[in-house]
Amino acid sequence: MKFLLLALLPFSLWAQTGDYYLVNTPNLDLQKKIAKNTSTVFKRKQTWVVQLKKDSALLSSAGLKKLGWGEVNEIPSEKIGKRKLSQDILNIVSQVSKSRLQSDLQNLVNIETRKAGTAGSETAQHMILAEFRALGLEAKRVCYAFSNGTPYCNVVAQKKGPGENAKTIAIVGHYDTVGKAFAGADDNTSGTVGVLEAARILSQEKMNHNILFVTFDAEELGLYGSKALASQMAREGTIKDIRMLFNMDMIGYNKTNMVTVQTDSKYEADARRIAEIIQTITPYKSEIMMPASRSDHEPFAKKGVSAHLTIEDWDNHNPCYHQTCDQEDLMDWDFVEGIVKSNIAAILDLDRNG
Repeated sequence: MKFLLLALLPFSLWAQTGDYYLVNTPNLDLQKKIAKNTSTVFKRKQTWVVQLKKDSALLSSAGLKKLGWGEVNEIPSEKIGKRKLSQDILNIVSQVSKSRLQSDLQNLVNIETRKAGTAGSETAQHMILAEFRALGLEAKRVCYAFSNGTPYCNVVAQKKGPGENAKTIAIVGHYDTVGKAFAGADDNTSGTVGVLEAARILSQEKMNHNILFVTFDAEELGLYGSKALASQMAREGTIKDIRMLFNMDMIGYNKTNMVTVQTDSKYEADARRIAEIIQTITPYKSEIMMPASRSDHEPFAKKGVSAHLTIEDWDNHNPCYHQTCDQEDLMDWDFVEGIVKSNIAAILDLDRNG
């Protein structure tokens, strides 16, 4: 792995025979199964690299991605600078409202469960749909079905740019939860309300790109919503029009003042735009981790989209991850506001300056 920090991993380790795999599933039960059948080579943030202990049925299961040379990389905050932004962009992102973010989050957490396929999930879908439509956006539910026929639905809205040939910028986050009652504040109501706030602000701006707003379903079950939309757009030939995708997932818990930007190595330049903006307009540090994995940007990155995740420091993530105690009292609202501002600023900078 050519560019993996040698201070963190002896190069000789990569000279060993055998293949390397990225653990690429948010499913905790599957992660436990993988841990029993593999040897960990490297584990930091959400990047977990393993070798199989022996030939295993895991090779044909979900959860492992075979790695190629140079795919794993890390750029620490001290290697990331700042980015000059116009006063116009700074003025626009100053409109981000913590009180709106808090109100939206409470409304969604008050739904008993948003697990995919439940009545609560449908309630959340219609709540988000109504918010998009109230902004004058073209919005709809786009539904698919699990193998048992149970539907799962993304909520998709669009602000059209000028002309038929305008490229698209997408901002996304998943609204589903693992199903704990009246929970999921950080995972991922925080990202969902960030998408809603971005829609409120960007819907009022003159943009040179189409802006696509998506809240995904069934992320917790295996990225079903994002995989379905990425596959649909690939079939339709529209995925090639996405210039860049911004994904917010778990942006609410802050212990270290660090924001992680995650992407694939070939999109490092675009990731630097986001990371530099974080270090320009917030008091927080940023780092870049590669490759893309374990959230809704990953299916798009696999299909050739410059797709990027912003997430809290995973080595010090929310202690109530996937538990009933994932509540608002653990949220750092300055941190949420800063990440939402940074994503909106990066979209505006891309839209204005290419």
